[in-house]
Order: sequence, then C-alpha cells, then structure tokens
Amino acid sequence: MPPTALADFLAIDNQIKKSAICYLSVAPERDVPTSFKKLGEHVAGLIREEERLREIAFYLREIVTAVLRNFPENIFWDFDYLTSVLVASALDDKRTNEKTLAATAEKIVLLNDIFGENTRIRFRYVHDFLYGYDWAKWVGKSPRENVNVQPYDIPFLDYMIQRGRELFELIAANDSKYHKLRGPGHRNPFGFSREPEAEKRLFRQLAREGQIPLVAWEFNGAVEWQRPFAEIRKQQAISLGLGR
Repeated sequence: MPPTALADFLAIDNQIKKSAICYLSVAPERDVPTSFKKLGEHVAGLIREEERLREIAFYLREIVTAVLRNFPENIFWDFDYLTSVLVASALDDKRTNEKTLAATAEKIVLLNDIFGENTRIRFRYVHDFLYGYDWAKWVGKSPRENVNVQPYDIPFLDYMIQRGRELFELIAANDSKYHKLRGPGHRNPFGFSREPEAEKRLFRQLAREGQIPLVAWEFNGAVEWQRPFAEIRKQQAISLGLGR
C-alpha cells in the first residue's frame, strides 16, 4: 500500500485509540475489531489507485468521526462489511462516473448526526444500524419492494434519514413511545436493558448463535432479513435476564 494511504488508515486507528471509550468486536472468535490498517491493506489488494485508496480512507474517517461525535459510548466497532461497501461504491464510481462513494458515506455521516446523543433522539449506540437490525426490519416490512436493497444501499439510507425526521416530529408531539426525554440519559424504546454490560452480553450471545442479521465483522459478511431478528433479540434478552 502506498505510504500516504497507509498513513491515512493508521490515522483512523489512532483516532479511535485516542477517543473511543470502548472498542470491542462482536465476533465470537475475538474481542478486538479488525484494525483499519489491516482493512486498508486488504483494500489495497482490490484497488490499486492511490487516490482512490485515500478517498476510501477519507470517508471511513469521516464516518468514524461521526460515530465518535454522536455515539461516544458506542461499544462495538466492526467496520469490515461497511468498508467493503465503500470499496464497492468506489468501484461503481469508476464504472459509471457517478459519486456513489461520496453519497453513501455522506448519508451515513448524516444518519449519525440525526440519531445520536446530540439531538432529541439520543440513541446510545450505532449497533442497530451497523449490524443490520434497522435494515432487516425495513426490508421485512415491504420485501417485494426492498428485497434487492442491501445494507447501506442508498434507498435504505434515504429511508433512514426520513425516519429520523419522523422521529423528530413524534418526539416534538411527545408520542407515547418516542416521547421527550427528561434530564440526561439515552433513549431506549426497547423492552430490555441496553446498559453497556447488558448490551455486551446480548450482542455476543446473539453472535455466538448466528442470530445477527449482518455479519459486520467480516469483509464479505453474510446478510439476512428473513428471520424475525428483533423478536429473537428480545427473547434472548429475556432469557439472559435483561428484560425490564
């Protein structure tokens, strides 16, 4: 990998090391996520152009910075699959002369800014987005229309942006589920605890059992929407004594 591109990917690792409160992987066989240095080396085997490599690193850093800014308590950081999506977007740019890479990354940054703790939504983690729960739920509602849309594809990202705007309206109206929060803290509309230790136990158990819709810790990770992943997670939480 060109030294300049290597430095760009290393800078992401250094930023996370400096700023992240927690930096874990959901992967059953390891605790630490794939480093961005290692991801960059893999990408360099797929894309030779230095400029394109540096562009991918730039947008990865933009996304990581957005996560750190909006979800400072985020626990799991498996970016393997998301990196593969940006690589595919970069290759699509080359084929079609469109700006798919920039559009994809910029929409993901925007979603972090919408759903994080700096807005009235105030979710605690980016996990539901990163590991495919939001995507699987969306596809399951209209499979005939959305079955060919993959996680982080533009149509899904556009839906999530619109959903965020809808949540703003619900919160402003003090909806029964998405109501105004009083005082500090994070929003949890789920029927189980999402405190850090509970979140770690739940996600790792689900990963061990193959019950997560997006295997984000693998570059070519499997994706699936057909199973009722939200209900599976809820029942697993109850079985672990994490219900509330």
